[in-house]
Amino acid sequence: MAKFLGIPSSGAQGGQVFSRNRFGQYTRTRAVPVNPNTPKQREARASLACCAAAWRELIASRKLKILTLILFVVTATFLSGCATPYKPSGFRGGYREIQLAPAVYRITFRGNQYTSSERAQDFAMLRAPELALQHGFTHFAIIDEQSSETAYIIDGVTTYKPKTGLLVQFFKAKPDGDFAFNAAFLQQSIKQTYGIE
Repeated sequence: MAKFLGIPSSGAQGGQVFSRNRFGQYTRTRAVPVNPNTPKQREARASLACCAAAWRELIASRKLKILTLILFVVTATFLSGCATPYKPSGFRGGYREIQLAPAVYRITFRGNQYTSSERAQDFAMLRAPELALQHGFTHFAIIDEQSSETAYIIDGVTTYKPKTGLLVQFFKAKPDGDFAFNAAFLQQSIKQTYGIE
């Protein structure tokens, strides 16, 4: 495409096309559209034609139900994508920890209004085995757990933001008599549940 400074014109002439856009008049070489009409293209076009014909035959009430279902699925997908991801604490929430003793940590996970209480609890539980394994421990026990939800009212709409706090103690081996989580197993299990790499 080249800028053209001649007499204003538009259309095709010979092998050239003359036109104008917001930057001024231009010319380009004429291109003939290519349609190879491959078997895959024919299959896709036939499938689309079939769907269009079926849609035209539906009555209005059935179309409304289908559109409502599509809207619901899209909204649910969008809202689940807005939940606080597993990450260090930031604007949208996340985890943080404080070391209280050589093998004792307080872990908190704060979620946004799209995060369920269960997700916040699971992500706090995921941070515990990560810390244990990072520091050379194989097991941990929960000494104390606290969960809460903070309510916010904006324009008459109430939303809740969950928060989970864990007080955990780490061990180099499974302690006798005490219930303790296997850090490697729990980490793998929760990551698999939420599709976290």
